[in-house]
Amino acid sequence: MFFVMISHSVGYFLHIHSMTIFSFLIISGYFDDVKKSKNFISIFKKRFLGIMCPYFIFEFITFPFFLHGKSMADINYFIRYIFNGIGPQELLMNFPLWFLPYFFSVMVIYDTVYLFSSKLCDKLKLKNKYLIDAISFLFIIILISFSYVYVLVFNKKKLLFNIDFACMSIIFPFVGKLIKDNKNLIKNKFEVNIKNKMIKNIIFSLFIIFIIVLWWILSIINGHIDLVYRVFGKNLIMLYINAIFGYVSLYGFSMFILKIKSINSLFEFVGKNSMDIMAYHIPATIVLPITNFIFPAFLVSKIYQNQYFYNIFIVSFMVVFSFFMKTIVDSIKFIMLKKREV
Repeated sequence: MFFVMISHSVGYFLHIHSMTIFSFLIISGYFDDVKKSKNFISIFKKRFLGIMCPYFIFEFITFPFFLHGKSMADINYFIRYIFNGIGPQELLMNFPLWFLPYFFSVMVIYDTVYLFSSKLCDKLKLKNKYLIDAISFLFIIILISFSYVYVLVFNKKKLLFNIDFACMSIIFPFVGKLIKDNKNLIKNKFEVNIKNKMIKNIIFSLFIIFIIVLWWILSIINGHIDLVYRVFGKNLIMLYINAIFGYVSLYGFSMFILKIKSINSLFEFVGKNSMDIMAYHIPATIVLPITNFIFPAFLVSKIYQNQYFYNIFIVSFMVVFSFFMKTIVDSIKFIMLKKREV
């Protein structure tokens, strides 16, 4: 989430999408347990309660920001706003919310595909788990192909809950599942048989730096991407490969950072509140001018004149505002629950 806020503040470096968003989907697939789901209804219910209910709460809170100058008669506008998390170009403050219906669709479609593959193998009395993976992968490739054609032909006619683009992304939770199922094999393959821990860390560091460089170069080669508007660069396969590099880069980076207890605690706190930060960090810009009245004029001018100071300031302000909004929403929920109890 910090990477996303930084990218927004320094000019919206869109290549960060190929690292953060797809890495999040891979991690979601890693911790996903489709076996607990008995049918599509249970899958839909679980995801809707966990993702879409908070989403509609955020929509309700941010909705008044976008009523100015809009007509209630514009039904298409409100449908696109409510169910896709993003409306026309000018709704910049609402951009982060597009991820929730998209994520909801990705996980529901992926879980359904894998559950169907499992039931199909059970019916055919095929107990080999690799066959389930193979059948799931086949369905995933078919869905990716159809959705990619749809996006190319009907790019402006986005389906509800971003289903069109979500189908192109279900490969990532599948990759996460494969990593979970084969983590010991992967670890053994990449384990360096060197007793000296320092040398091991140096080799691991060089490997991660190499992957980060590859990710950076491939990002430049692939060109401009913007997942909101379905722009995937020059090559979709290149984007998929780069997403894997991005995931490995983040994983390696976290291995070093999380060893520091204070940073680990901070990231854990931010991780638990990432949904709130995502929802409120862009609307923070609407109240940013208030800082002109809070801070001395010379300090404000210094901040706005220096790009580094400005980036640090706006990211910090976004985080603080997000936690402020979270506190308000939690207080409203608490009051409502208390009234219900009375």
